[in-house]
Amino acid sequence: MPIVCAVAALAAANLLNNRGVLWAMIRRRHGTGWATGVSSVLFGFWHLLPSRGINRSNAAVASVFGDGPAGVAPTVAVAIAATAAAGVVLCELRRRSGSLLAPMALHWAVNSFGYAFAWAAARWWPDG
Repeated sequence: MPIVCAVAALAAANLLNNRGVLWAMIRRRHGTGWATGVSSVLFGFWHLLPSRGINRSNAAVASVFGDGPAGVAPTVAVAIAATAAAGVVLCELRRRSGSLLAPMALHWAVNSFGYAFAWAAARWWPDG
């Protein structure tokens, strides 16, 4: 349980920094586009370390990029780009809703669905 609390605290800090304080400060000085761009790129890089082992732990990713050291860089690059794109969606949701609760709920739902799908796939997907 302590690890869950630590991950939740890091996620909350990330959300508050990227789409809360940082986004609002940059938006005030440079506009929405800059705020969304900077916040989204940082959100992408926030996921750099967790994405380093995806090609070794996920067979589908390994089949595209390879499971060796040469596959790490393209896997990480795609993960950062995809996460930055998700950051744009979360920033727009924050802008339109005027609240951090909407992007927080979407981020939680996407992560939870991913964990639930991975759990189910590991138990019920036919080996092949």
